[in-house]
Amino acid sequence: MNKLILSLVLAFATFASAEMLSYSAVSKKSQKDADQLALDGLAKQLRSKVESEFSVTKTEDSKGNIEETVFSKKKVSTNIVIKGAKLTAGPKQNGMFQSTATVDTEQMASKIRVDLSSINDKMKVLDKVIRADILDGNYRKMTMDMIDLEKLADEYELNLENLSCLEKIPEELKLETTLGKLMEFVVANMASLKMETDLTSEALMVTITDVAGPVEYFPIALTQDNKDLAHEKTNAEGVVVFPLAQ
Repeated sequence: MNKLILSLVLAFATFASAEMLSYSAVSKKSQKDADQLALDGLAKQLRSKVESEFSVTKTEDSKGNIEETVFSKKKVSTNIVIKGAKLTAGPKQNGMFQSTATVDTEQMASKIRVDLSSINDKMKVLDKVIRADILDGNYRKMTMDMIDLEKLADEYELNLENLSCLEKIPEELKLETTLGKLMEFVVANMASLKMETDLTSEALMVTITDVAGPVEYFPIALTQDNKDLAHEKTNAEGVVVFPLAQ
């Protein structure tokens, strides 16, 4: 049993210290298909990384009986995007196309870290832009910028997941998004918004104002049973009119 454990530890150490990873594949269809199969196989090797936790807990009851509880937890990363992989076509034999995909895992990790840094910089810039949108009362632009910020956050998390297949993620790389604090800022500032409605026999008028006065280009939607009945943006006076005939 001890020899088996030692063998597994050595095998893992060999994989962890290796910088190059490769996978070969063959195809009857075409060289392109063989290339794709090789890349798929390479990705499968990377995303099969398993993180596990194992612990044994001992408890003793009043009668002196000892019970052991084994706790095991495994998490398998299922998504990996290959960056910087090189494809090498092998000689065609017996009508079979051959291809080998090789990647330098350290170089791949380095490229991902560069992408993470770039995305993080973009998020910091957007955070400042969104705060300026709020202070300017440009809620329409703020909404669009918030959507872009959330997309960047999703892209960051995807790259972080890819990096976790190659190395342990250091604390400083974990996404410290300002989305939470930014949302608090947005909600606090939008608390000053006032919505007034005026229903006549011909139309429904909605007026939006804040501490600075009428809010222009503010999007208003009328819904019923999760259906969008009508939508429009306020004019320079902060008013939008929905004719009842519609």
